Amino acid sequence: MRMDCGVLLRFLLVFLWIKLTDVVSKTVLQCPDTSVDAEIGKTVILRCLTVPQMNVNDMTVEWVVNDTDHHVHAQRGGKQKLDDQMKEYRGRTSLFDSKLSEGNCSLRLTVQMSDSGRYRCSVIGEEILSCFTNLTVHERVKINSSGPINKPRDTSSSGSGQTGGDGKTGNDTSSALTPPKIAAISASVVIPIIIIIIAVVIWKCSKSKKEQNKQNMNEKEMRRIEYSKAPGDDNV
Repeated sequence: MRMDCGVLLRFLLVFLWIKLTDVVSKTVLQCPDTSVDAEIGKTVILRCLTVPQMNVNDMTVEWVVNDTDHHVHAQRGGKQKLDDQMKEYRGRTSLFDSKLSEGNCSLRLTVQMSDSGRYRCSVIGEEILSCFTNLTVHERVKINSSGPINKPRDTSSSGSGQTGGDGKTGNDTSSALTPPKIAAISASVVIPIIIIIIAVVIWKCSKSKKEQNKQNMNEKEMRRIEYSKAPGDDNV
């Protein structure tokens, strides 16, 4: 017994909606670098990413330090909000605006000695997602005749200090296959397959409907010819 195209299509659409809802509900916020070292006067990037990727342009992205009431940086609907920003951070912070559509909420900060602390990154939408990074600031490297002193930890090998423009470091701890990433990979495979199946079903249903319409027209034409014949047309 052939399933009605409309019933099958509705079933697939419901399944797709459930899958998309499931992906959104499993979205988490990750700060890959739980501890970051930075040298005073340098620019550091505190990474904060949604997993799987999610467009946060229309959401509120907040960075606060040591759970204070005022923001290190806040952005709502793609626009920076300066009203509640701490004065000591003004002019020293920014987000990667072009990356917000990919869920990259990383903070770019030009470091001062007083910036050491525990930073919280939050994305506020229907739910509130948060993660934390500890920042430790060191004084500049001093050079004397015997060599460098007061040298901070080498961040190039730890992947927590010097970063590229996209907010990634040399040691990308976010590359591990955590459960949210596994869910994201699964969704990235399953959802396109469902969409392809829906497209095929729509095409087959459309083709079947055209063939059915053609058959109905042929049957109607045959009946019309039969009915048009008079009872005595075959008599000589």
